Amino acid sequence: MLFYSEARKPCGSIPDLAWKAWIDGAVPQELGEHEIRIVPPGHWLQFDGDTITPPINISARLLVTGIVATFTGKAMEHALIDASGNVLHKFHVKVSFEPGQTPLSLAEFESEADIRSYIKSRAAPVGLVLGRMRIPKIRFQNIFWPPSPDTWQKITTPDFCGAIKPEDLERQDLSAAWDPLWDESLLNRIGRKG
Repeated sequence: MLFYSEARKPCGSIPDLAWKAWIDGAVPQELGEHEIRIVPPGHWLQFDGDTITPPINISARLLVTGIVATFTGKAMEHALIDASGNVLHKFHVKVSFEPGQTPLSLAEFESEADIRSYIKSRAAPVGLVLGRMRIPKIRFQNIFWPPSPDTWQKITTPDFCGAIKPEDLERQDLSAAWDPLWDESLLNRIGRKG
């Protein structure tokens, strides 16, 4: 669903607003399905012929997935224990990783239970979990949204029918989420949070 300016020029879409909700933190980071209410900016309009028809209620159902990147290293641990009382006095861990390990092993999960189970199953003497981060784009119709300039050019060509394989539109790896936006002014049109 596209929204238009008073001059009837396209100014945004529901995926744009879902993406904004994601980067603003309005979508929870917990894995699973979340329904959010979408409120377009007041200057984004819909038309029915010559009549402006404001949207009454828009919601989106988003699936938040988690991607775990795993790489291996070497760990050594040393403990100084007082044998008479079995008391730990000192503990030292040294961890090293080979630089430039690529590609990283990636696993995707759709529930908190599945990701917890995966992390437990990878138990090792030493493990390091760095936490969570939001990637800067969302997945929509098998591409990262908002699309990159190259992907935008491909999906807006007159002969695009939507039947193109995703790998023909953009790289099918996580790094594509950091490609530049096709339209850097999108955030200004939507309105930044805060």
